[in-house]
Amino acid sequence: MLLAFLACGAFFPAKAQEAAQGTVYYVLPLQDMAGKTNFIPTSFDLWYQCAGITSKQETVGTVSNANVYTFTTSGANSSSGGWLSNGFDISPILTGDYDLLFDFRTTKSASYRIKLVIPGSPEVGNETEFTATPNGQWQTIRMNVTEKFPAFATSGATSGNAYVFSFVAANCQNGDTFDFANVRYVPKGTTDEPVVTTPSLAIAEASCEYKSATSVT
Repeated sequence: MLLAFLACGAFFPAKAQEAAQGTVYYVLPLQDMAGKTNFIPTSFDLWYQCAGITSKQETVGTVSNANVYTFTTSGANSSSGGWLSNGFDISPILTGDYDLLFDFRTTKSASYRIKLVIPGSPEVGNETEFTATPNGQWQTIRMNVTEKFPAFATSGATSGNAYVFSFVAANCQNGDTFDFANVRYVPKGTTDEPVVTTPSLAIAEASCEYKSATSVT
């Protein structure tokens, strides 16, 4: 898996964000961060008419060799699949005021939905639609957990398994593809993307500020 490390002196955005505004929890980070305490290990499960997930590296924003995940449908009308956590304590996300923040890209028209759910009988969670333009350009999607996924937010889940990021495409066609990158949970209204504001040859003296990502809801 991957760690979102952007060019900003020697600062790591997750650590800078944690110190300034609260912990950022990564589901599908841009660069490797396996073993980090704020990385949520997951496995991908095929749900319905999903051909699977592939990954490749390309430039995303200011990060080169970033990991991009491509979801491909294997049937028309509906396709779905989700990333299942395993033993990670998600209670800080549920009890805090967090946004689910991710980058999305596609050229395919469909109804785009995210599902956050605790598996079981019955399952507890929500499936919520988001809006994006199918123009082949990266768009940043922000969804507040409490507002958009209230049943998931009040589920009381701790370290059991949870689908912390799942995609559902409705009104789709067989073979449609949808790209995802930098999937993470951030404190409401914040972003973990730093911008260099005072260039310096001395790494220790480089300064950063956080800018709000463009949101599509």
